[in-house]
Amino acid sequence: MSDKIKLTPLTRLTMTFDRELSLDSQGLLRGPVFDGLLENHRVSVQRRDHMLKALVIANSVRFLLLNGHGWRIPGFDLDIASLPAVFEITSLYISVGFLFLCIAFVNEQCYSGIINQYGIKDSGPSSIDPDFVNASKQFTELFLKLYRPKMNIWGADFFISRRPFAWFSGTLTFILLLVLALFPLLHFLMIWGASMRILDNQWGFLGQILFIAMLVIINLAGVVMVAFLLRDFSFDLLEAKEEAPIEGQTPKQS
Repeated sequence: MSDKIKLTPLTRLTMTFDRELSLDSQGLLRGPVFDGLLENHRVSVQRRDHMLKALVIANSVRFLLLNGHGWRIPGFDLDIASLPAVFEITSLYISVGFLFLCIAFVNEQCYSGIINQYGIKDSGPSSIDPDFVNASKQFTELFLKLYRPKMNIWGADFFISRRPFAWFSGTLTFILLLVLALFPLLHFLMIWGASMRILDNQWGFLGQILFIAMLVIINLAGVVMVAFLLRDFSFDLLEAKEEAPIEGQTPKQS
């Protein structure tokens, strides 16, 4: 009978890979496989950053469109906000961009979590902080560790922080989280403003509602992917992983 355990989807992935590392007696997950993971993580970081830049630019253009009455395109004598279907096209573009940014973020977190298991496994016998080992394998936001009250979450700190630093760390963390929350909030405000303009267009109430519903679903899909990345779910925990027999070996008898 299996036991139940609560895990986030990301923790489930990293713990699964940790089990695979423990089973890898022949070192198949080292060498080229590890190098491939590092390269794919680098690609995932680049994709995430490119998607973020594109979304910031697209939302900036959307802001100009929402507030650009009277701004005319040189040489065409057209009001920038009167271009045909401009709100529909830009709304669809930034909604799809937001979804792909969320996908890129989740992919980067998966690769980062898998690579971190190497550092945790390698530093275990020596009691070295795995964060420093992993920082040599992939780019890490070390400023988060720098301002953390407990620097070594895997063991004892050499320098224990006192209350003033803990207050400073908590305040800084709150401000950073607030700033991070403002980016999606501004994005959703742009979608809301565009939706109000779309409702003013004369192309049928049903078509307007269906288009806005499509925008909501696309953005909601991205939010759910990121929000539930660290949400606990119940899983059944097997006592031992059943190993398939290797060619040339006889299966183990129970």
